[in-house]
Amino acid sequence: MHAGRPAFIVFGVAAILRLLLVLDYSQGDFACCPILDQLEYVQTARKLAGGEPVALVWRAPLYVHFVAVVFRSGGGEEIAVRVVQAFLSAATAALVYAIGRTLLGTAAGIAAGLAFAVHWSSILYCTQIVPVTLFSFLATAAMYLLCRYGSAAARAAAGFSAGLATLTRPTMIPSLAAWGVWCLAGVRTSPRRALRGLIAFAAAASMVIGPVVYSSSKRAGGAVPLSPLGGYNLFVGNNPESDGKTVWASERALRRAGISVALQPSEYQRRYLRLVWHYVREHPVRETALLLRKCYYLINDYRISSTFDMDLMERNLSLPFRILAGLPFNGIIWPLGILGLAVAGFRDRRVTWVSLFVLSYAATVIIFFVNERLRLPLLPGLIILAAAGIRHIVAATRGDRVRMAVFLVVLLVICNSRLMGVADPRDLVELDIRHAWAFYLAGRVESCREAADRVRRWAPGHPRLLQLERLLSESK
Repeated sequence: MHAGRPAFIVFGVAAILRLLLVLDYSQGDFACCPILDQLEYVQTARKLAGGEPVALVWRAPLYVHFVAVVFRSGGGEEIAVRVVQAFLSAATAALVYAIGRTLLGTAAGIAAGLAFAVHWSSILYCTQIVPVTLFSFLATAAMYLLCRYGSAAARAAAGFSAGLATLTRPTMIPSLAAWGVWCLAGVRTSPRRALRGLIAFAAAASMVIGPVVYSSSKRAGGAVPLSPLGGYNLFVGNNPESDGKTVWASERALRRAGISVALQPSEYQRRYLRLVWHYVREHPVRETALLLRKCYYLINDYRISSTFDMDLMERNLSLPFRILAGLPFNGIIWPLGILGLAVAGFRDRRVTWVSLFVLSYAATVIIFFVNERLRLPLLPGLIILAAAGIRHIVAATRGDRVRMAVFLVVLLVICNSRLMGVADPRDLVELDIRHAWAFYLAGRVESCREAADRVRRWAPGHPRLLQLERLLSESK
């Protein structure tokens, strides 16, 4: 079979599913009532699209410019962003097929590509105006170039794509460094060739990132790694109140810290970093326990919501998508991916590119805090490692198969359990009250009441709920 035909099939399946969801989602109330990060990205992108001067100090700049460009060419319609993201995610599925085919053969590549194509969270996040879809595409494109080609030109192209991913989410920085090291260490035949590859990779990435770092540091009043929110996010995931997965659990700690956004962004970040350092130094046992809990959250089947309540939104979709949402994707992919990392992740130097990204990016998420949006970019690499692990099991001796099967069963139990508050419904209270208010202000009363009912179940005395209930009773 010609290599292009399976890629087209994988792309087509992924694109159809994503476009159907975009159409379904765009007819509902959630599409016109964004909250939190989505609302900020939409508002900022509209200003940029309209030619207003906007100083992008607090967030990495690429995604909001991407949305602004789509707004300009798509008549300012948010559905245009979602359609473009649907095609980007479908292209990521094709890249997963291409990586799988390069490393493991055509059959494994097709299975890997289709696994990504039908993965629910990857489909769902195409509808959300947040950076994860663009970031996943850019990171996966870089991974494909590194796995598929060994020339200096390919290394430069990979560095360029990885640099763009870093401008989308600075959490790419550790992976960028890991790949840079492997550019030098992973080539066994010629040190000169390895050095050329490293220089090409680093130079291309630096050309993309360097000017932005320089200009953002000038605006921020000091050196910051693309976004001064890194210190804030690190504190959210590492303080005495942190639960390792939500911002809301750290609200009291944030208030006690009393760090004003009126400070220079560089000073704002430094103060949070100092607080984190003090906490880690003074409470190493507590911090270790928190990190282990975040490791559990990372590999768990449960999808931790962040910028929207995933379950509430899914209840408003048509039945086929609700069925798809109920399948245990993460509870299967994570155990298989971890098994593949353990038994096959470093046996082939080309597979090591995938393993390095999964390990470095996973460590970055754990150091900060864990939710579905932050861990989703791991999926392409995990699927490849899962396919590598399955192939390794098939080729193993009987004794090795038994040991790997036992290991896999243990992982399946751990990943599909509900321990340490991973699925605590109280985590969704602050998201739901924001949804309720957004629906109320947009005149979507039925959806407002549904969201308010969910808040009432777990926080009946919530002050914003009581205020909303008074307004709803007056409007009858």
